[in-house]
Amino acid sequence: MWRTICIKYLSVLLLLINGICVAQRTKKGVVHFKVKAPLPTCTIESDEKFFQLEKESLVHITVTGKNQRIQVRVKGASVVSVKDNTYKLRFFAADTVTVSVYAIKPEGLRYIGKRSFNVVAPALYFCGLKIDSTAQSLRLGKCDLYAYSTYYKIKMPVSSFEMFYMENLNPDMKRKAQTVYLKSDSCKVSKEMKEKLVRFQPVKNRLYLYSIFFIGPDGIKRTIDPVELFAKSDTSKSYKAESYVTFSLKKKKGN
Repeated sequence: MWRTICIKYLSVLLLLINGICVAQRTKKGVVHFKVKAPLPTCTIESDEKFFQLEKESLVHITVTGKNQRIQVRVKGASVVSVKDNTYKLRFFAADTVTVSVYAIKPEGLRYIGKRSFNVVAPALYFCGLKIDSTAQSLRLGKCDLYAYSTYYKIKMPVSSFEMFYMENLNPDMKRKAQTVYLKSDSCKVSKEMKEKLVRFQPVKNRLYLYSIFFIGPDGIKRTIDPVELFAKSDTSKSYKAESYVTFSLKKKKGN
């Protein structure tokens, strides 16, 4: 029994030695063991809990060991600058950013760690209606579509967007549903878009805003996810005729 236990422990010990050592046999038959250096570890940190789409953010990378050479790969953002292992990142869409770190070894790259961060888009306003809120009217003005930065406390006008409008969706109607694509190269709705908004009705119509690009304080163009305009009839209260409909703006689900 003791012999069996000793053999098991010896096998485990040999496996551990093999994992941390490299054996080399000389011409005289002497075996030398070279201990492998452990892979470095790293920490990836930021002073921000999440990143804001309209601004650049810093990521700090700390690697254990002396004179460690690393390679950093970033998915979902571009690296603007690097100073003392501090990476400045720039974002172009609200998405998940993943920072991966690799150790540069003679045999190639060795993965040592990664971390993901969320990028949050600024609040979008369409004709006075804020995303994820409701209103009983849509107001046209000097800037019908813009994003608001809570960091810079400013409005960021949209430079271009597209409208996808569907009508005759009521199944009781004999006519087939029709779709219309419209585009604006500014933050204002076009004449055709305004006509669709005036005719927009619950159940019968659907309206999406796509390819929404806004310009941040740094002059960089960024994009916001598509949104959908909803309308709901409210006959429970004696509003005026123009106030029967309640509008809401939400992020579009799916593709």
